[in-house]
Amino acid sequence: MQMSSDEQADGPGHAKSGRVMLYRLGIGLLQGLLAWRLWEASDRAASSGRAAVALAPSWAATHPMRFAALTLCTAFLPLVALAQVGSMRARRLLAYLALAGAALAALCAYDIWRNPSSGIWQGSMPRSTPSFQLICCSAVGLFIVNQLLEHRARGHALYRDYFSYFEQGWLRISQLALAALFSGLSLAVLALGAALFALVGMHWLLRLLAHPWFSCVEAAMVFAVGVHVTDVRPSLLRGTRNLLLGLLAWLLPLVVLLGWGFLAVLPFTTLRPLWNTRFAAALLLWAVAGTLVLLNAAYKDGDHAKEPAAVLRWSGRAAGPMMLIFSIMAGYAIGLRVAQYGWTTERVLAMAVDAVALLYGAGYAWAALRPGPWLRLLEPVNIGASLFILAVLVALLTPLADPGRLAVDSQLARLREGKVSAQTFDFSFLRLNAGRYGQRALHQLAASPDASVASLAQKTLAGETGTFAALHRPALSGARIYPPGAELPADFRARDWSARETYDAACLINGMPCEILALLPQADGPRYLLVHQLGRFTVPSAAVFARDAQGRWTRVGTIGGLDCPGVLQALREGQATPLPARHEDLQVLGVRLRLLPSIDFRQCPASGK
Repeated sequence: MQMSSDEQADGPGHAKSGRVMLYRLGIGLLQGLLAWRLWEASDRAASSGRAAVALAPSWAATHPMRFAALTLCTAFLPLVALAQVGSMRARRLLAYLALAGAALAALCAYDIWRNPSSGIWQGSMPRSTPSFQLICCSAVGLFIVNQLLEHRARGHALYRDYFSYFEQGWLRISQLALAALFSGLSLAVLALGAALFALVGMHWLLRLLAHPWFSCVEAAMVFAVGVHVTDVRPSLLRGTRNLLLGLLAWLLPLVVLLGWGFLAVLPFTTLRPLWNTRFAAALLLWAVAGTLVLLNAAYKDGDHAKEPAAVLRWSGRAAGPMMLIFSIMAGYAIGLRVAQYGWTTERVLAMAVDAVALLYGAGYAWAALRPGPWLRLLEPVNIGASLFILAVLVALLTPLADPGRLAVDSQLARLREGKVSAQTFDFSFLRLNAGRYGQRALHQLAASPDASVASLAQKTLAGETGTFAALHRPALSGARIYPPGAELPADFRARDWSARETYDAACLINGMPCEILALLPQADGPRYLLVHQLGRFTVPSAAVFARDAQGRWTRVGTIGGLDCPGVLQALREGQATPLPARHEDLQVLGVRLRLLPSIDFRQCPASGK
């Protein structure tokens, strides 16, 4: 049987397609298994044994840089392999993956190093996942690099054959989107089937879906199948892509009309209402981004034998200058804020985006004003802008232009130059929002010869949860012991506490602030120790510790009701009386279940007396 013309034009022959399909299934299987193991590593203990598994910290918590690097590589490298297998030589593909993996691992290591904390309210736990900024920038950077290398591998020069960039770029975007949708729908169908079987008492499929190893492997392999189907039959995508781009293109005249109308009324309203919104720069940059997408949807692959309708052509010529003006206005708005308050991480990122927008705006305005075929200069502008974006991403993700470092340097310069006083300087920004650079600067300010600066910096370092200083101070160095004069038992101090036991009592493993209430004194020390964590997100409860049958201190539960007026103060004074349990515990399959009764707040005393 003879193949149709579509089948002949749609990718490799049957034998080669079968081999590529097997390769892609293998890549999907490997990605699924790695994702499952990473899932387990983030949740399971590193040691063996039932008790150890319940208490020991996970491998991800003890090896955050390795875990973050493996997570990012597992997410992105298989996508590159799925896209290039069968079209790139094996040796070149392996070298490409190795270099990309090394770059991602290095960026992850720096990302974790510059900000090792997992957040303000979880300051006791090290961060083991890549930041959102790194994930987004890595995705954009890898896509650009992949398209440039693929273009070169097809024998095209960097600034030649723009149609190839267009064809392959939109193909990859459509591939990944449809494959992800296909993978998600497969899990939804399996969940529906599991629910149907469960209706008749058959829960095996439901239990199977509950296992992470099955879900991870199934989703990854189905994703690989989706990539293969769309790669072997690209004509399935072209029609949908062209229809989508055609619809988007007809939104361009509307956007241009609204944009120029907005610019036309500015002389009458002035810029003050715009600046008073406090999000003018972000809105203007979003308008530039939307116009950029719509203009490229109208331009497509640059085939001037198929130029769009006149209204689209005129809209395209008007879009470039409008983008340039919007970019200049956004830069001006960011500059005003910087002049007033200095650089912050958000302003550095916004200015980086504005630099890219200015390049596109200037290039598109130049293309619009040049005579000749419609917007022909769009092609070199897009290619040059992609290289510029890569350079900006590398700078932002490395010490070259780290937003945290630039923001810290700017704020310190404002303090040194007297533009801001010590009383109005935002020390908490250094402590909470500037990562390791901010913490380092805060320590420098704590040793400042200016007494007011040094005092405020020292108070900030000794402040609430989430500080990097507290993470690195000795255990219990931030604890206050009550009642006055009480001492902690030596074996309690020497105990090697795990992260699972101290998720709400972090002062046992670092220097974060807390109160330890020693209750019901006995001959060998207090009977109970209550650890009440302090800070911005203080909760009205305390972790309770007592000796077990072997005389070893262990956590026995959590006690609430500390938000009753006077109760906490009474506990600080040692006022507590043991009472028998009001309700019985339950035993189920050998497991003792303790009832945690609710607090009757109507009985809360007005004071501790």
